[in-house]
Amino acid sequence: MGQRHKARCTVLDLLYSIEIGNKDNIEENLRYCASLHKLNADGFDFAKKLFNVINENIDAINSILEKHVKNWAINRLAIVDKNILRLGIGEIKYLPDVPVKVAIDEAIELAKKYGSADSGRFVNGILDAVFNDDRQV
Repeated sequence: MGQRHKARCTVLDLLYSIEIGNKDNIEENLRYCASLHKLNADGFDFAKKLFNVINENIDAINSILEKHVKNWAINRLAIVDKNILRLGIGEIKYLPDVPVKVAIDEAIELAKKYGSADSGRFVNGILDAVFNDDRQV
């Protein structure tokens, strides 16, 4: 497993932790999650960059998510799926050095690993729609 994949797992763990109420000591929690996934310095730097992009743009990311989740409020989504989608949207929209296909594929893999039986297809559909919206603009 590559360092960037481990970094994404780290960020997913951190987003989940924040979502369930652990909003204190984010830097310390990031370091703890990074140690669980055995990140090296480059992996940690990518995890920190990815988390910061998501955190700084969370309102815009949530708006994009709400637009593409038809007939659902995002607070009704499974926490894991919601945060995988935030991670994928963050990469697609705010990290141009990450190819879109890689961002989508990585999110699908996270969904298959951590989500429900349908999470991979669900994440694929939403992120594909986000990408296609960008291409039409």
